[in-house]
Amino acid sequence: TRDYSVIEVYDENCSQVAEFRSNQIAPWQFSDIVDLLGTYYNTGLIVIERNAAGGTVCEKFVNKATISKSAYLNLYKYRDPERKGKRKVGFPTTSNTKPRIISNFQEKFEKDEMLIKSPHLLREMKFYMSDDSGKTNGTDGHDDCVMATALALEGHKEQNKQYYMPFTRDSF
Repeated sequence: TRDYSVIEVYDENCSQVAEFRSNQIAPWQFSDIVDLLGTYYNTGLIVIERNAAGGTVCEKFVNKATISKSAYLNLYKYRDPERKGKRKVGFPTTSNTKPRIISNFQEKFEKDEMLIKSPHLLREMKFYMSDDSGKTNGTDGHDDCVMATALALEGHKEQNKQYYMPFTRDSF
């Protein structure tokens, strides 16, 4: 089955306010929808998964930011703690980063610090498990809503840190 392109929108109280989910959309089309939703929700922080098709979405945002004054700029930028240097647009989901964002999601959910309204997300959560090696995935083949929510919560956590500063055109 094809992966879904998913956008999960949460407000400042970690209450889910919107979801977009499709497995029929090209990455370049998806980036336009991400841009529209980000603008609609008061230029909210957008956290894009940098892996696979998400790399195309990140690239489109960066390219637009370098040539257009109307480009969306409130994008999450990740700095690898192992490597010093410039931050890159998007979040790399790796064997090191995934457990951390999933743990944050699990903690927020178990402490009742978030409100989920999506039946798609709730269904995926029922089938999201750890295997014998400790890797987590959707046992029914889908974890796209789970991962999109984990990324949104990562953005929420980072945005609430004192040092967070929105990026400007000059930072691309």
